[in-house]
Amino acid sequence: MNKKYSFKEFTLVYFILLILIFPLLKKSIFASEKVQVNFHYKRFNEDYSDWNLWVWEEGKSGTTKYFEKSDEYGKISTIEFIKEKDVTYLGFLLKKGDWVDKDINKDRNISLTEKKIDVYLLQGDENIYSKVGDVDLRPAIKSAELSALNEVSFKLTNPISLLNEEDIKKIRVTDHLGKEFKVQKILVENKEKVLDGTIKLEKNLDIKNQYFLDIWGNKKSKIVINGVFSDKNFEKKYSYSGDDLGVVFTKENSKFLLWAPTAQKVTLNIYEDGSGDNLIKSLSLEERENGVWGLIVNENLENKYYTYTITVREEPREIVDIYAKGVGINGDRGMILDLEKTNPIDWKSHKKPIFINPTDAIVYEVHIRDFSIDESSGIKNKGKFLGMVEQGTKNKERESTGLDYLKELGVTHVQILPFFDFASIDETKIDAPHFNWGYDPKNYNVPEGSYSTNPYDGRVRVKELKEMIKGLHENGIRVIMDVVYNHTAVSHNSYFNLTVPNYFYRMDGENFSNASACGNETASERVMVRKYIVDSVIYWAKEYKVDGFRFDLMGIHDIETMNEIKRELNKIDPTIIIYGEPWAAGNSPLASSKRALKENTYILNNVGVFNDDIRDGIKGSVFDSKDTGFATGKNGMEERVKFGIVGAVKHPQVKYTKPWANSPSQSVNYVSAHDNLTLWDKISSSKAGSSLENRLRMNKLSQGIISTSQGVMFIHAGEEILRSKPLGNNKFDENSYKSDEKINSIKWQQKGYIKDMNEYYKGLITFRKNNPGLRMNSQEKVEKNIIFKDNIPKNVIAYTIKADKDTNQEKDLFIIHNGRDEKVKLTLPNGEWEVYVNGEKAGIEVLERVKNKINVEKISTYI
Repeated sequence: MNKKYSFKEFTLVYFILLILIFPLLKKSIFASEKVQVNFHYKRFNEDYSDWNLWVWEEGKSGTTKYFEKSDEYGKISTIEFIKEKDVTYLGFLLKKGDWVDKDINKDRNISLTEKKIDVYLLQGDENIYSKVGDVDLRPAIKSAELSALNEVSFKLTNPISLLNEEDIKKIRVTDHLGKEFKVQKILVENKEKVLDGTIKLEKNLDIKNQYFLDIWGNKKSKIVINGVFSDKNFEKKYSYSGDDLGVVFTKENSKFLLWAPTAQKVTLNIYEDGSGDNLIKSLSLEERENGVWGLIVNENLENKYYTYTITVREEPREIVDIYAKGVGINGDRGMILDLEKTNPIDWKSHKKPIFINPTDAIVYEVHIRDFSIDESSGIKNKGKFLGMVEQGTKNKERESTGLDYLKELGVTHVQILPFFDFASIDETKIDAPHFNWGYDPKNYNVPEGSYSTNPYDGRVRVKELKEMIKGLHENGIRVIMDVVYNHTAVSHNSYFNLTVPNYFYRMDGENFSNASACGNETASERVMVRKYIVDSVIYWAKEYKVDGFRFDLMGIHDIETMNEIKRELNKIDPTIIIYGEPWAAGNSPLASSKRALKENTYILNNVGVFNDDIRDGIKGSVFDSKDTGFATGKNGMEERVKFGIVGAVKHPQVKYTKPWANSPSQSVNYVSAHDNLTLWDKISSSKAGSSLENRLRMNKLSQGIISTSQGVMFIHAGEEILRSKPLGNNKFDENSYKSDEKINSIKWQQKGYIKDMNEYYKGLITFRKNNPGLRMNSQEKVEKNIIFKDNIPKNVIAYTIKADKDTNQEKDLFIIHNGRDEKVKLTLPNGEWEVYVNGEKAGIEVLERVKNKINVEKISTYI
């Protein structure tokens, strides 16, 4: 029965619905509005080719916008968009081409307070103007830099003509007191329209003073002391080659030496403690040759703390000695140590584990706090150096954890994330939850205090780190130190920069260049920066008996520095291994041909690099969580993986890319590391729809490839127990550098849950150790002994490693990697074959004997 409504009832329902719906209509109609922003951009030389805008609305991704109109001021780009209610600003950057250059190297934004906004921008000026009349278009000096002891390089906004004597007379170089320095000549390319050039002075300038350049007589521009640091005459005058920078301690006296060529005055401050108001006395250092300041204090200063007050261009600043070997709480004061007293019992006589070839290394990458902080570790010294070497520790299932587990697994080296003193952890809150990977260096030659049991006493961190290294050595494990010499935690106020402003860094005028994406990059090509890095590495190798070094963002460092490090370490112990990340995180002013990038590996002196070719070939790009690789079902990755299998050296059957390694020992083969998603999270993300069985197979296949590839074998800690960093909703933490312990800690209870995976990794390691054909140490041996099988199905790789007296491989190996989601049948080489590795098990026990043909299970490695 249909009910008929009265007019009143209909009207009432209508108004009720209107009341309910109106807020939604209002939000839809009024929550957004059309906005127009007109960008007006002026370049002084009127060259706008390839210049464009990168713009983004608050909370959204950016996009490129082009300049399409012109007026008397310059170029115009009009941007129109619908602004949502919650959007308050429009961000922008001015860039050239596809990020070839930037005008101002910082993000800027415009408040969206009106529907139509005009913005006026001027080359080299970070201000944002709303009216053309506010822009100062008078000629100005864009930059002025002391490029040699008697040269000033300049760039101008407006051209001058050096044919005009009046223009030449206006060019003045003065110091902070107004004293003028006579110009000898001006070097330019085009005398009729000069925008940049070099002023050569009659006399050298004193780098301790501040200087100014004035051309139009309307505004002095500060001359930056920067380029001069790379000048050969500067290097000749101010380089110091001694090995005694820092403090040389004896009971009778302490000798202090500091390199600070720009300092006007240096004072030594001696304190009773590592913090607080307890200054004992201050003493002046004497200036010596080569930019060095020195002082001998004839008394026993053992366990006292110290700083320097350095005065540069009339500004005093108190710093920690960059060569300090001990520090107080939070690394804010150096400490004068008798290092002999920090040595554990039998420290000098204890032997390192025997190790010969880099390709014998099986590296396990671990973070000190990750390793022991979880309750399931059963370790008492959680998050400490000492926690790394506790023995007899077990999880609740009574399975081994910690050091005992490392021995069971069979690794030869642990690569430990940075354990020098870093900035991000407050050591006064040692028991509070805190976490950082440690890629923010503060004091390079001192252990991190938060990993010690008492960070207030500078002796404790030194002794406990030595005890950790000794304990690992005594249990057959060598130690690789993850070092971060490519940048510092802070820029302007780092101890480097407060000691000699601008010297230790690559600069762009007064701005720090930033290939590290952390705010700065060190200038390793400069003599005293190179010396510092080499001295520091030598110190760690000698004083702490470190067995290897992993260089963070090694592609920022110059090749000569890396080769010198290797030469010096060979003098100490030729079995010390060095490798690093052969890339940078951004553009660098140092030419790529001079940097330790992957393509330059062949001119590195036995320095290894991480092989991202095999990494991404196996599992897909680390920059795309959904991308897949050979082990996760992607087609066409065979050649890329084969390139990794031969250790990135030349091989006639591999056509992937130009070989970049001289020897397989230069190829560090890995499928996951602390950066980006863990292997299991990458598989879970990219193959979310696959069955658990298949995903487990993918994990095994991934490591099966790494374990059978020529080069250095590398495992991310916990990969073998399916380490994961979940965020929920099938999302994972791929940059957990400061995430809490729940995310980062190794969950030792997982060891029992997936024992099969753990045993598989152990078996692969054991098999690799027992077969030297998997660890060849020359390109010639690889080319001679590895033969890839032709005419096999797609997404399958099969090859023989021949028995050879030169490699000590007693039996032929036939290795198959099946990336297909189905079985494949392959014809075997002649003879009867013993199977040691298949999709379920791995080790040195024979699983079955086969001949003629073999059925290879889906997604698996067979040996």
